[in-house]
Formats: sequence, structure tokens, C-alpha cells
Amino acid sequence: MISAWQKVPGNPASTHFAGRAQRRILEDAREKIAFLIGAFPDEVLFTSGATEANNLALFGHARAIGQTASLVSSLIEHASVLQGLQNLEKSGHPLRLVKPDGMGIVSGLAQEVLSKASDQKTGLVSLQLANQETGAIQPVAELGEQLTRMIPGWRIHTDATQAVGKFGVDFHRLSVQSLAFSAHKFGGPVGAGALLVRRGVKLRPLFFGGGQQEGNRPGTESAALATSMAAALAEAIADMTDFQTRTKVIRGRFLDSLREQSVPFLVNGPGNENSKETGTGQRNGAGMPHILNLSFPGIRADLLLMALDLEKVAVSAGSACSSGSILPSGVLTSMGLPEERVRSAIRISLGHDTTIQAIDQASQRLVKVVRRLTPESGE
Repeated sequence: MISAWQKVPGNPASTHFAGRAQRRILEDAREKIAFLIGAFPDEVLFTSGATEANNLALFGHARAIGQTASLVSSLIEHASVLQGLQNLEKSGHPLRLVKPDGMGIVSGLAQEVLSKASDQKTGLVSLQLANQETGAIQPVAELGEQLTRMIPGWRIHTDATQAVGKFGVDFHRLSVQSLAFSAHKFGGPVGAGALLVRRGVKLRPLFFGGGQQEGNRPGTESAALATSMAAALAEAIADMTDFQTRTKVIRGRFLDSLREQSVPFLVNGPGNENSKETGTGQRNGAGMPHILNLSFPGIRADLLLMALDLEKVAVSAGSACSSGSILPSGVLTSMGLPEERVRSAIRISLGHDTTIQAIDQASQRLVKVVRRLTPESGE
């Protein structure tokens, strides 16, 4: 990033030597990202992040398909997807949102689309690749394979923000028409992201005022943000196997520490050792090891968050984009969990720099806070 800023102050769209230098940096980054994520360079659109990328995909697809195009998605999507779809519904697009199972996994989208195929030959399906609150990995590849084979007129978008840089993502093998992600989720700069759009798929742009990126996302591109995003993604992918191994060890150590100190808790989503609590009777599904959603019975999540903050332990009550809300998590509620369990849930995220020492300190401070806030303590 520093190199791109210092090299020349050029605009990538300019034809003079300074602009051409910035263009080389920008296009090298586009090629690198495409190679790392299984796409062609001309399928990579740079954006300000996944929120913009999701909106560009949803509105771009829907408007390109037509005013009556049906929309199908899930109740556990990120707000940038759900609110975009609800806005499209207000403008006349029929919308159907499918519930997840008790593990937070959505498996009914293909059936929902097929039920409409007789009178709706084209439409848009949006299913995230991994959930932002529980880490549940969704069957996007299976959905893509089914719809491509049975009703190819339908388009599929996936929000891969929680997955890119954390496990292997191959755009073409997912059989989707578009994919969104943000750079800061894998150590890149805040304010950078991308939307991958499959060759031959036309979008209607959100913005107007320039011909950059073939008019799909006009505006001067930042070569500095693009090249640093590409560098961060390359590092994250190179470290992916070690990250997954380290994270599973740290996660297990954290949970074992809570058990050893007899702290009552429930795991929400995949990896749920208390799966009978969900009432689904289903076996554990696959989940991202770096996202851990826990409920502490009898303790309100907002009180727990404030107490942990004073102990310098940073957790949240859901997605960071909605953690300031006092409403219970829509993701956990849609999973059919009891209201008391939902209101006592917090999300703990583990990162590339999370150490054994840090997780041990976090568990000790969490135990102290939980014991102080537990109703039986008399406080």
C-alpha cells in the first residue's frame, strides 16, 4: 500500500506515464486476486467492501433479470443482503426467505426455487457461504450444482465475506454467478472489497458517472487498496491450513477451560455439543472454527458484554454491523432457539494473532464475570 501511494500520484484511468503506472499496479492486483480465488481477471470488480458488493449484486441481478423476477434467500443472511432484498420486495419482486435448521444450516433453497420453476423461469437466489454469527458453512456448491442442472435461468449470488481467506474458495467451482467479500476479514485494509461476476452475466450498475470497470462500478479505483488487498489475501491463503489447525486448538482449549471451571454454557450452531437443546435431533454440521457463539443461561448478553469490556475482553452480541442493536439475534431466533437462550448469547471471534496466552486470559476473565453475574451469586 505504501509503495503504491509513494510511487506516483496517478489516476489509473489516465493515459500519461503516472496513470499507466497506477494501472499496472491495479491490474496486477486484479490478476492476483482472480488467481487466488478461482476466477478470471475480468470477473473481479473492486468495491468499497462486501456491503457495496452485495448491494451491487442483488440490485444489479434483479434489475437485469426484470421487474417480476422472484427472489429466494435465507433468514440468516447479513443485513446488507436481507435489507437489500426487502427493498427489492417493496419495488415489486416476490421474496421468499427460508429458515435454517437448529444448527444454523439452510438446506431448502433448491426446493423453494424448484417449486416456482413452473411459472418462474428466471430469478435470483442469495445464500451466504458462511454465517457471520455461528460460523455455519452453507451448501452453496450443492445449490449451484442443482440449479445449474435443473433450471439454469436462475442466478445465484453468495456473500463469502466470512469464508474468503479462511478456507478454500473457488469461484467457478461454486457454480454461482456472483460472489462478494471484504478485505478486512483476512487482514487487508478496511474500505476495500470485491464482487466477482461470472463472464457473460450482465448487471445493472448502482452508480453512474464513469466507464471504469466496464461501467459496472464507475469511479476512480484505488490501486493502493487493491494491491494491499491482494497481498493480504495471498498471505491468508498461504497460512490457511496452519490457521485452521491453530484455531481449532485454541477454540478447544477455551471451551475445555470453561468446562473445567464448571461454567454453564451452550454452543449455538455447528460444533454444538448440546445439540439436543435445539430440538432438531440433527447431527452437528460444518462450521468455521474461528467463530464461536455461546449462550450463558440466566445472564443477559448486554450485561455480559459490558462486564467483559471492562475486563478488556472484546466480544459481540452478533454481527459487528448490528451489535449495537438491543433486539435479539435474528439468526439465532430463526434457528428456533428459545428466547432466553438467544438473549444470553455472545459471539467470540478468533483471529490470526490470537495466542494461547490471550485465550487463557480471556477464559479466566470470562469465568470471573460469569460467576459475578450469575443470579445464584446473590448480586
